[in-house]
Parts: sequence; structure tokens; C-alpha cells
Amino acid sequence: MTAASSDQPPFLIFEEVRDAAPYAGALFQRKFNSPIPTYPHHFIALYRAADGSLHVASYGHVFVHEGMGMGGGSCTDERVLRLMASEERAVLKAAGGMHCLLIRFIFRVFATRSPILFAYCGDKRAEIVDLRAGFEHTEYPYLFRRVLSPLAPESVAAYTARAAAFGPF
Repeated sequence: MTAASSDQPPFLIFEEVRDAAPYAGALFQRKFNSPIPTYPHHFIALYRAADGSLHVASYGHVFVHEGMGMGGGSCTDERVLRLMASEERAVLKAAGGMHCLLIRFIFRVFATRSPILFAYCGDKRAEIVDLRAGFEHTEYPYLFRRVLSPLAPESVAAYTARAAAFGPF
């Protein structure tokens, strides 16, 4: 288990897992009508219910390409959100939402692995969450970035052009 951060509600656990299929495979299949990716890196948010049971509430996937983190295929299970007490949902809303918290966790973990992280997103609701979490628009449609460590503007531009050339991910 990864250490909690100050913005992590006590009823949530964020983890990176090697094999996400047992945790989030069914959720990913339901959301994307496709099997969950088998290549690294997989992140999950677990909800700890009042009875102590754990439920996968959110999933995020990031892979590394040419030194860049490339994130996509993220989703949240609205059924798990409905299991939460109204007070817990209020805490989540105040923090930006379940997936926003997972993205921020991914930023913290990936800051030691890559200087920059990209997301490719064409969904307006997901775009709002990405921006709230700390991604920024790029000059390319659907491509968002988060600089995780100091980079010269020329390096940010070069990484961004390479991510855009990769295409949808």
C-alpha cells in the first residue's frame, strides 16, 4: 500500500497494482467495452465501506513512451459512489471528485518516473476532471499535459509534439 497524502480521505486507499484485471477488469470492460490493458502502470482507488469491505471506485492507466507518461483509459464506478454515505460524497465533492484524487495520486507517483505526463481525452466531463486535477490544455486537440518536474519551455514543447505525434492513446 502507498502512503496516504494530506488530501486523501480516510475512507479511500490509493494504490499502484501490477495486474489490474482482478481489481478493475470488469469495470474497464463495462466502461470501454474492451479488456483492461495488460502493460504497466495501473492505479486504483479503493473505497473502504463502514463494514470494512473494499470496493474499486476508480481506475487509471499510464504507460511510459520515450520517457513520457501517457495516461488514458481511466474510469470511475458510479455504483461504488452510491454505496458511500452522504458525508463521504460531500468530502469527495469538496476534494474535486474521486477520479480527481486518483489523478493527483498518479501525479505524485509518476513525478519520480517521468518529467511530464500526458492524457488524451475527448470526453467533456473527463476533461473537466483532468483540468481540475492539474492537467493543462496543449495546442493539440484532446491532448492534455502536466509537467511533473522542472523543464525548459523547449523541452515541454518537444515532449508535447512527440505525444501528439503518437496519436490517440
